[in-house]
Amino acid sequence: MSNFEEDDLEEIATEKAQPPDPSASDADRSKWKKSQATIKRLILSSVSLALAQRVRRKASGSEMWRTLEEIFEAPKNKTLFAHQQRQLVHELPNTRARWDDDMNLYLGEMYDLRDRLATMKYTVGDLDMVDALLKSLPRHAKYQRLTEMVTLNTGGAYSVDDVRDVIVVAAAQLKEESYEFSGGRVENGGNRTDGGDANAGKAGRKKNYKSKQHQQQRDSSDGNVNVK
Repeated sequence: MSNFEEDDLEEIATEKAQPPDPSASDADRSKWKKSQATIKRLILSSVSLALAQRVRRKASGSEMWRTLEEIFEAPKNKTLFAHQQRQLVHELPNTRARWDDDMNLYLGEMYDLRDRLATMKYTVGDLDMVDALLKSLPRHAKYQRLTEMVTLNTGGAYSVDDVRDVIVVAAAQLKEESYEFSGGRVENGGNRTDGGDANAGKAGRKKNYKSKQHQQQRDSSDGNVNVK
């Protein structure tokens, strides 16, 4: 919170300080806007990419802060607290990534789940977090080899951040391999953007087939005439 102590940013972020009246001077209103912009910048540079995506469209730094409080503050009601904690404990190991997920964003969401549990005094151990990350990966031979590399490693355990990094690398490699396999022609969910040659080839083969078929018919007709 040290950065927020400058220029009363903490008071503004937590809405203890009120915005200037409409009748306030231009200088006061300008200072308030700059403070809100600074709060937004500090928040976005301090949270994960996944969390930043959730709050970046808020109109002000104070709204961003309020949203973060709603996400991370444990409910005061004990029954609600226990229910939410159980829900998050169940969600973490049962979350699954989809093929079209941005892996950086997805992993950020997994980290956010662990952080939210930490605010509720529930510690997710490194081994449990690594296991949750690996089990959440899409089914693919590359991810299977990655899982075996991590789980069967005898040279020392991988840290959570290590596993996150190798997953990101594997996802990038899969994306590159998919692009190369398609010849750079598949975009937007599989639509071909450079299918002219393929279509021309099909048209050419169809034309050649028709020409051969026509020639065979002519030869057959000539043969029948000769017989007569």
